[in-house]
Amino acid sequence: MAAKQKAFILYMTTWGGDKGEVERETNLDKLNGLLSEGWRVSSATPMSGHGEDDDETRCLVVLDKS
Repeated sequence: MAAKQKAFILYMTTWGGDKGEVERETNLDKLNGLLSEGWRVSSATPMSGHGEDDDETRCLVVLDKS
């Protein structure tokens, strides 16, 4: 059986809420779902950057499954 490979962009966005609290959005649950399906991390490369109104951190995650 041939190995499969998949690219996944993991992200976390943070911004200030209405009352001064910090709010976050991430897709870490989707990555955890892929890992529970048998995918494994082959490599991870940071791709951080800053948006105009918020901060977003990204990481390219290469996944393998055989």
